[in-house]
Amino acid sequence: VVWSWSIHGGKKVVYKEDAKEGDEPCNVVKWYPTSSGLENILLAGFGNGRLSSYILKNDGTMYPVSKLNIGSPVRCLDVKGDTSEIFVGCADGGLRMVNIGNDAHFDHEPQVFKSVNGDVDSPALTSLSVLRTSSGARTVYTVSSGAQDGTVALYLIEKL
Repeated sequence: VVWSWSIHGGKKVVYKEDAKEGDEPCNVVKWYPTSSGLENILLAGFGNGRLSSYILKNDGTMYPVSKLNIGSPVRCLDVKGDTSEIFVGCADGGLRMVNIGNDAHFDHEPQVFKSVNGDVDSPALTSLSVLRTSSGARTVYTVSSGAQDGTVALYLIEKL
């Protein structure tokens, strides 16, 4: 359920999606601004591995757009407004890079980086921060991820 709260204490339901039997909790939400500025995209990651996008229009209406099962429970995510990539940290210790279009639809083939906080068996990722830097035609992401065992990893991902 998405609520709209006013500064004066009033509230109203903007969007409601009923939970289904077997659904897992929502673990992370993040706003992603569109280039038009006429709407914003809400990203939500769930414990069953589902990543969902919703559009919130400036008139206050909201509707679902895209869903993607990324294969592992979502624990954290980061996205930058000047890029089309969403970085998703998962319970299996892997990082997924998912492309998203201006229309909030996901590319259904995320790029998977396995065991980013360890050699073979990486602990679940619990926090994530991504910095995008560019040099000419190169796009490089500096990624920092925290894991369930207390480790922090810093690595670079270059988009070819």
